[in-house]
Amino acid sequence: MFFLLNAEMEEKHHLRKAGGVFANVTKVDNSVSLYKCADAQDLLEVLIDCCVKIPDAPIRLIDGRNSTLRELLNAYGVHDPSRLSVEGLGWQPRSNEQNFLEPSPQDEALSAELRYTFLNLHGLLSSRFLKRYFKRAERSTHTPQAAEYRIPIFTTYPEEIKFISSTLFNNSMGPYTRSRWILQLRMQESPPEHYPRRDCNTVQDQLDNVFLPLLKATIAPNVTQNGPVAWFMKQLGGLEVDIPSDMVEVDFDPNVGNPSTVPSYSGQSSLYYMYYVYANLVVLNSLRKRLGLNTFQLRVRGTTMDSATGGYILADVITRATPLMDYPVLQYLCGMHEVGMTVSPLCDMAMSKVPYKDNPLPNFLHRCMRVTIATEAPLLYHHSPIALHEEYATAQKMFRLSPLDMTELARNSVIVSSYPEAVKRKWLGENYKSGLGGNQFHLSEVTNIRLSFREESWQLEREMLRDIYLNRVAERGAGLSRWHFLSNVHEVEYNTVLDSRIRFPRTVLNGPQKIKKWEKAAQKVAKAVDIRCRYQWKPPNPWELTSAKRDVEADFQRKTDTFNEDEWTYAGSDAVFIGYKKSAIRAWPRSLPTLDDFHRDLTELQEICRSPDVKEFAHARLENLDHKFRLHLALNHANEAGTTEERTSSNRDIYQATKVDTHIHMAAGMTPKQILNFVLRKYEENADDIAMKKGDEIITLGKLFTKAGITKNLTVDQLAVQADHTLFERFDNFNNRYNPMENGDLRSLMLKTDNFMNGRYFAELIHDVFAQYSRDQYTYAENRVSVYGINIKEWDKLSDWFATHGMTNKHNKWIIQVPRVYKVFRGQNVIGSFGQYLQNIFEPLWEVSLHPGEHPTLHNFLKHVSGFDSVDNEATLDLPFNPISPWAWTSIENPPYNYYLYFLYANIRTLNEFRASRGFSTFALRPHCGESGSDEHLYGAFICANSICHGINLRNDNPMQYLYYLAQIGLHVSPLSNNALFLRFLNNPFPDFFRRGLNVSLSTDDPMMFHQTQEPLIEEYSIAARVWGLSLNDLCEIARNSVLQCGFDNNFKREAIGSRWYMSSSLGNDPLRTHLSDIRVAFRFETYHTELRHLEVNAGRKVERFKLTSDEEREISELNVNIKPETIILSTHDQAMEVMLRDIEGKREQIRLSKIHVDALRRQQHSLVENITDMGINREKKFEEESKHLRSEKLHYERQERNDRGASASNTVQRLMQWKPTPPKPAVDTTFDSKTGRPLPPVRKYSTM
Repeated sequence: MFFLLNAEMEEKHHLRKAGGVFANVTKVDNSVSLYKCADAQDLLEVLIDCCVKIPDAPIRLIDGRNSTLRELLNAYGVHDPSRLSVEGLGWQPRSNEQNFLEPSPQDEALSAELRYTFLNLHGLLSSRFLKRYFKRAERSTHTPQAAEYRIPIFTTYPEEIKFISSTLFNNSMGPYTRSRWILQLRMQESPPEHYPRRDCNTVQDQLDNVFLPLLKATIAPNVTQNGPVAWFMKQLGGLEVDIPSDMVEVDFDPNVGNPSTVPSYSGQSSLYYMYYVYANLVVLNSLRKRLGLNTFQLRVRGTTMDSATGGYILADVITRATPLMDYPVLQYLCGMHEVGMTVSPLCDMAMSKVPYKDNPLPNFLHRCMRVTIATEAPLLYHHSPIALHEEYATAQKMFRLSPLDMTELARNSVIVSSYPEAVKRKWLGENYKSGLGGNQFHLSEVTNIRLSFREESWQLEREMLRDIYLNRVAERGAGLSRWHFLSNVHEVEYNTVLDSRIRFPRTVLNGPQKIKKWEKAAQKVAKAVDIRCRYQWKPPNPWELTSAKRDVEADFQRKTDTFNEDEWTYAGSDAVFIGYKKSAIRAWPRSLPTLDDFHRDLTELQEICRSPDVKEFAHARLENLDHKFRLHLALNHANEAGTTEERTSSNRDIYQATKVDTHIHMAAGMTPKQILNFVLRKYEENADDIAMKKGDEIITLGKLFTKAGITKNLTVDQLAVQADHTLFERFDNFNNRYNPMENGDLRSLMLKTDNFMNGRYFAELIHDVFAQYSRDQYTYAENRVSVYGINIKEWDKLSDWFATHGMTNKHNKWIIQVPRVYKVFRGQNVIGSFGQYLQNIFEPLWEVSLHPGEHPTLHNFLKHVSGFDSVDNEATLDLPFNPISPWAWTSIENPPYNYYLYFLYANIRTLNEFRASRGFSTFALRPHCGESGSDEHLYGAFICANSICHGINLRNDNPMQYLYYLAQIGLHVSPLSNNALFLRFLNNPFPDFFRRGLNVSLSTDDPMMFHQTQEPLIEEYSIAARVWGLSLNDLCEIARNSVLQCGFDNNFKREAIGSRWYMSSSLGNDPLRTHLSDIRVAFRFETYHTELRHLEVNAGRKVERFKLTSDEEREISELNVNIKPETIILSTHDQAMEVMLRDIEGKREQIRLSKIHVDALRRQQHSLVENITDMGINREKKFEEESKHLRSEKLHYERQERNDRGASASNTVQRLMQWKPTPPKPAVDTTFDSKTGRPLPPVRKYSTM
């Protein structure tokens, strides 16, 4: 997103703004093995040179034996060293070799000996090659670079570090200005077979073998035996803990004993080793820092979760950080704390870890992580003498990185390196650590804009985490919104539009409002939008329509208060029918563009879309929309899913969301199982039906089935109606699938309306389909039936079939598909011209619209028709567009696609205007377009159509795709159909269209051919969700789009998606019905209008919008006088956060008061129990007194008079029965949030009791 908005500024060739030259910046190879650092061809040349000049030079073999170079080669049968090759030695992977880490076993012996001799510090000729190598590396070149070389140590004997130091020191290999050493600790890996090993029994011994020499050299560097180590430590950059990739991961046990009690190689967790290396290194660094000496980094290398976790907690740099791609939390934490990371794409690919295209390098970079590129092992994986440049160049080409990306990677490599601060300041500038403030462009070649973006991105994250931390003690359930902690944004780009009702984390952009580069392109795009606006007829506004049912009798009255049929007539003008009053002169409507106008506008639109500046502009804006949606999901995925409380009422359930199959052909609208069951049922029950008549022969159904080979064991496979691989790009084979068992008679009998049985079987089969819709409850469809234009009686036959068989169903609307088959009928001499073809289609519609009483069945049928479709094979080559009269088109050749389209559009528009004036239903133009064939079809549909079927070719035309977004033209995409015919599923652009905000819906096309289940539309949704990772909220949005696109009436849409379905903001969404989050609707609304404002600012003028604005919605709400503003908010349910929070607080207050009541009753109950207990105690006392009195009488004591015991007990019981509990007096606590955006309705006060 940042690059899309700032690429122009970053890529300008002005040093203060543009990304610099990669060749000029210093870059560091942060991880390269010393023993594999050589270029393979260069090493071979040195080898051959040594064989020629010093063949008897002494060498030491891996097993410790002495030999000479000549003897080594002769032992392996190599008598002519010049015949050696890199491939023959197996130093690099072969084309079919995978997981290449070392040369193959068959090449290992000689290859290993040669590499040991020339590259390993134990090899006697290594100094000869390595000194030559480092001398070349130190040479100043036009492209400065440095490297950090890993020297592996196995910590198996105390003198290991001393040996390395002495070897380097004695051979004068250092100090170097552009080379640095890293000690790679292989503490968990068993050493090679002949590697020295002593005093290495415990983990403590291993640690001592590493750190004791380093501590001694630090404390006493002037002691002779410590001299080489002290000299080496000045060039040492750090220690790297290497976790073997093939090691079984062991859980960390905190109860493991002290390292002195743990045997070495005992299989402890890698975290155990990492911690003790870290602890010892901290002590060493503290000591060296106090003495003013250089300190060391800690690096971690490994592929396990433990190594990644330990690297984040303990290390400065994680090398080979590719595995972090699987741990997004660790990615985030490493980025937050600027942990350095290295990746090696070529190495990962050669080792079969990650395919190059899937390497996480670009993701790490774009996510503002401190990542850099390293070579690891040039000997094995590279072909260029400058391996680091090969890595950078390959990454730039494969990942399409910009020059600024390259220089940023180079800058990262310097920052994460272990070079001294003085060297880094020399390479990047004195104050490079202060980021933007200390950036020196002539050194870093990274723009201030890029650095500012990186700093601000993490600063925003830190502020959000800080706010969350400071509010961590807030009471759970306090109702804080998930976006409460987002930072404020002070400046936004081109007056970003906001849906003020909904609060959620938004993406806002700062920067210039107008970009001079885009002015001309924006003006052209605005011109294209104007072209469409001239052609679009707007139906009556849905908010002005009443929900009352129309009086049917009024339709059949020739004369009413508003219309008199006798005063009107119609006539064709170049095959476009126009209605007019008889008293008026017939004239072409001014609002209707002519064929010449259409041809001229079509040509202009093509020129606009083919201009380079418009292509660039459209591509940039589409990418911006795409990334804006991805960022929105990253911020709001959980918010859109809803809280637990929200899900109980408005759950994201695609099964309960109303969805419309916006593109389905009735002739293939049944599932294979449905047609199979229908055929078998007819086979069993209706064999004697007279199916057809050929000449004088009467053919029964049983005879027809027998001839077709149908038995009671018939299967779907035998029906041969399912798509297979033979249909791909073969439209002719596709059409044959409409013939069950490849039998045209079966198709005519069961899948046609006009046949010997008058379409009875087709109607019965359709009723089975409708029954399935009814069982599902939430699935609707717009099935297509054909009108061919053969003759003028077609409409009457179709309407009679409709009325005879009762084809009305609330789950279905009909669309009339007009096949582009003029060529067929003209070839058969059925019609004489294209004008007659149009007349056969539209004249009956004008007749019934003018005189519905004379054609009641057709008039009733048209109430259930929502639109027209134009169908046929788009891949057929079109003739050049010739703007002649349809009556003059008498050629046998088919007119071009856009010629068809214009005359369908013109006739539908004039018909709609007339029917709307009478209050009749109107029709939409929704042709098949953009599945195959010429892109010109999309241009014509953009001008004329309301929506289109398929549209997948928009993926190849960014300007047209952008225009379809601006115009919000509906796309009925059928991915499973496309997969079988023209475009494989994974290549389908549907997910791209959806993310960018095009008005897309999913449809089935032909369930009989492309689907396997009894719910084909759900099948489309479920496969799309699984393959493209769509969420339930995404599916509910697509379902809502299908309702908005469909031709069902206003009452249906009100019930399906809300009473204000026509509104574009969240006011138009009812989550109880759509199951779609208001946040998503608000995001689409804001993004669309923000995009239009951006276009207007750059074009310098207003541009027509195809969604209602906030001001328009406010005006509409004011017109609805019966609805109060508060009701408008409540009608959108609990996504209106202020109202929801108010209700929640009210409920909480009621619960609190109820708890107080319960506590008071419990206290009263306790008091009652105490009173009863006291009464029992008193009775016992009285009983004892009476007993004493009786005993005193026996002893002749004088008896004293006492009150009656029974009367006393009775009085006590009466007092208890009259006792009433004291009512509680609860305290009322009311808390108001001072941060709310607007005052809420007052909280109801609860009176005290």
